Amino acid sequence: MKLILKKGRSFRFKGYRFLPNKPVEVTNENDIYDLLQTGYVEEYRAKRIPLERALEEQDWKGEIIFFNPGGLGDNLLTFYVLDSLREERDLFDYRCIVAGFRNFVQNFTAYSEIEYKGVYLPHWEHYLKEKKENKDVKLLVHFKWGYFPEVIKDEFGFTKQIPIPETAKEAIQELKKGTVIETMASVFGIKKIRREIYLTWQEETWAKEMRKMDYIIFHIAENRHRRMKSWPLKRWERLAKMVEKLGKKIIQIGERGEPAIDQAINLQGIGARWLLVLLRGARALITTDSGIMHLAEGLGIPKIVLWGSTPAKSLGWHNDYTINISQKICNEACWNLGPYGYKCEKGRKKSCLDSITEEEVFEAIQELLKKERKRGNKIEVSIVIPFRNLFQMTMDCIESICNSERSVNFEIILVDNGSRRYPPSFRAAARKRGVIFIRNPENLGYPKAVNIGVKASKGKYILIMNNDVIVRERGFLKQLIDQERRRPGIIGLSGGIINKEGNFGGFTVSKFDYLEGWFLFMRREIYDKLGGLDEVFSPGYYEDTDFSFRARKAGIGLSIAKMDIEHLRSRTLEEEKENFHMEEVMKKNREIFLQRHADML
Repeated sequence: MKLILKKGRSFRFKGYRFLPNKPVEVTNENDIYDLLQTGYVEEYRAKRIPLERALEEQDWKGEIIFFNPGGLGDNLLTFYVLDSLREERDLFDYRCIVAGFRNFVQNFTAYSEIEYKGVYLPHWEHYLKEKKENKDVKLLVHFKWGYFPEVIKDEFGFTKQIPIPETAKEAIQELKKGTVIETMASVFGIKKIRREIYLTWQEETWAKEMRKMDYIIFHIAENRHRRMKSWPLKRWERLAKMVEKLGKKIIQIGERGEPAIDQAINLQGIGARWLLVLLRGARALITTDSGIMHLAEGLGIPKIVLWGSTPAKSLGWHNDYTINISQKICNEACWNLGPYGYKCEKGRKKSCLDSITEEEVFEAIQELLKKERKRGNKIEVSIVIPFRNLFQMTMDCIESICNSERSVNFEIILVDNGSRRYPPSFRAAARKRGVIFIRNPENLGYPKAVNIGVKASKGKYILIMNNDVIVRERGFLKQLIDQERRRPGIIGLSGGIINKEGNFGGFTVSKFDYLEGWFLFMRREIYDKLGGLDEVFSPGYYEDTDFSFRARKAGIGLSIAKMDIEHLRSRTLEEEKENFHMEEVMKKNREIFLQRHADML
């Protein structure tokens, strides 16, 4: 009978040696019985097949199972792999089941935008037994960090394992061939691993307010278990004094009970969602921990990562907003450290990270802040585009904007108003254009979506635009800025007349009462002064007319720009009709408008 290792990294018994995923032939019946009684091995029944073939089967519905992949860093890589796999393979009908220790399950549900059901380890075997008996579930994908890349098909379904070589020496050799991210993408057949963690609109607003504090985050992560893998506390204290001279506040994060420095605001033990807000609002992050590094990467946060003997080339991120600083005295693998990383087998008394000086880190901070100032000061116009589904139309709109303007620095903020699901290429294509995403879990209506987007924006000017707009006018933002300077106020592309019954009249450039809301350009001060679009008109209709009338009452001028810009009318409204009784909404909003502005009709 063939037996295979059930738990642990290796097992020796009666002259037999078992390694992960390597079946061993045992012929003696007494030996078979004794081995099975240990609980470390089991009968080998698995059939190896490629994951790609398993995913191509069309006649099943299943669940993706995650079993205790490791610490926070491993968790986050797992999130990014799953999100990428779901997008590229269109696996949005899956339920995702997480099995692991309590804090692992909580991390999973806190950081990933996908909804998960947590199953704690004590209940794991019982859960799998139920699934085995459930004839409706034909496939379980069991994801576990292990040693070999095969897919295992057993009585429970498929098991996917990420290859991690057995010894530290082999691991370093393997990692030098390419990054872990590249390896995972190759094993799973994913073209590109996406790393994106979304905040709610409320969290984005809080992060924007936090940013006014002008702070840098120190993730010190030093305790007795991690002493040999930590940057010495004395260096953190010296760096803090140097950062204070820049006029920046310092916030320290980490686990409760870790050493704290006097110069920092101590927020150790902060909850998962508040940690996301805190990171989002930071000017920069300094850390030695891969978990926080991957978290910051998912949020797009500037970061400085201090590396020990683990190669930054293989495990780190490499982009314009990440600076990796590596120690210079050790080439051995950190896996050779004793239990919990507090003892070095080579007898070294100090952490190898001690070779990194605070001056090096301070120079890196200055470099990051300089890059951020350049990037931040360039934003003149914030373009806010609410959308719901209609992904190709939205992408066409974004492409037309980017292809039509080169002289003005702008940002595009997409406010997702409860889209059902994304096609694989949409988010990746939008991200390449530097688009900022804000996701609402449900359709909040057009006025509220616009207000949420404006609150998250940074530009001196605001442009509100529908996603069914195609821009063909070269330099259109420069023209709008020039027109606004000559004639301050709100600029639109079409307007109209409204009579005392609240009915719309013909459109004309020479005379109009209001500007249509599919394209509105103004200074931020005007938008703030008017209090944004009135959300009483949600989900839509008359909010733009009301905005124009309130502007006129406040003495703010309205004007129209002549540009080659196409509005694919009604497409957005057709999408909205799925959720709202629009005739009833129009009637209600017309009555509100007439009561509010009867004196101007």
